[in-house]
Amino acid sequence: MAKTIKIELAKENPQGVGWFYGYVELPAEEHEIRDAYQKARITDNDNAYHDIAILDCPRLPELTQIRIDGATIDELNFLAKRLDSLTDEECDILEAVAPKIIHGDEEELVSMKDLINLTYGLDVSVLSNVGNDIELGKFVIENDLHEDVAAIPEQSLYLIDPAAVGRLQRGLDDGVYVNGKYILAGEYEHPKVYDGQQLPQSDVSTWYAFRLEVTYPPIYEDDELNSKTVWLSLPATEDEIKAVTDELSMSDIRSCVYYAFESSVPQIESDHFGDMQDFDSLNSLAEMMVEMTPADQVKFKAVLSAEEPSKIEDILDIARNLHQYEHSYMVDDSSDFFREYILRHMDSRLDSHWFDTLLTRNEGDRLLTRLGATETDYGVISARGRSLYELVPYEEQQTEQAQTEDQDEDLEQDRGIQRLTMK
Repeated sequence: MAKTIKIELAKENPQGVGWFYGYVELPAEEHEIRDAYQKARITDNDNAYHDIAILDCPRLPELTQIRIDGATIDELNFLAKRLDSLTDEECDILEAVAPKIIHGDEEELVSMKDLINLTYGLDVSVLSNVGNDIELGKFVIENDLHEDVAAIPEQSLYLIDPAAVGRLQRGLDDGVYVNGKYILAGEYEHPKVYDGQQLPQSDVSTWYAFRLEVTYPPIYEDDELNSKTVWLSLPATEDEIKAVTDELSMSDIRSCVYYAFESSVPQIESDHFGDMQDFDSLNSLAEMMVEMTPADQVKFKAVLSAEEPSKIEDILDIARNLHQYEHSYMVDDSSDFFREYILRHMDSRLDSHWFDTLLTRNEGDRLLTRLGATETDYGVISARGRSLYELVPYEEQQTEQAQTEDQDEDLEQDRGIQRLTMK
């Protein structure tokens, strides 16, 4: 399914410093939308103000120039699916009739109900290869489409201005030229498919951690066998796995190969999976992901972003040891974290607004380095087994070996100076 709308999610930082942002291209799966919400720090029980803005919509560019009244992510996702389902001719008709609903006035709100209904009933008349008033006028004259023009004797038709006839007909039809076509926009009647409450029937995507499109191993030379594939969602039970192997007439899922790999976590890709010999590990990881709380889901992504593991075994190890990491979710960057760190160790009576205008990016970067922590799109994550708020010195401490080596070097320099002095 092609992406047709790009949106931005924005939420005010509850600490009063800046905004959090998340981006997603629609139509999107549930996990893609959830990831954008997580990056924007928007939770299910969030009372803080947040906004949805349309950044790009090639099939209906007017959407980037209007204010939409109370759009929800589900409505926008449905609208994106509707736009993707339109034929090229329906897209041209949509462009022609859209001004009936979208007036381009930034002060005037447009309802999502009207926008969704705008994608239905696009079956008005279209004249191909008629792209201007002259061509339309000639078409009207040749086909006797206007009674006044039809009444003119044939020998006098050369006196008629085709462009003037075209303008006249276009006004009568409320017609529009789009991509070399003449569209009779006046025929369009705005349907009422969506009532603003219950979205029309749409494909419902079920949650999964991973999806694999599996098939026979390449040793089979039968083209019919090699073209058959089956999708398997993980985590999968033994019965679900057996159903797939039975359909493929295979005895073991590990003997199959996969054509496609889909992940609900953007940090885990097919390169991490390898081949079907790692199936048990991937399924175990999927089972652990199901059990993660919403907070742990975000922490898991933060750790993966920070450590960038290369193998499925390393990712499993992170999932098993997620409790050994500390996560600061409601910070936007190292500067925010620096303020949070300082306030954590200062008198609680101190007014935190004293720090609002301080520029502390350099100090924040230095602090993260001392802590071994990492800034990610999901907040700041600690190193394994370390706290984000442990007390650390401003300067990097030397190891005992390094201190001994420095002392030996200083002693050798002193001896060299003494020898020169004696000479």
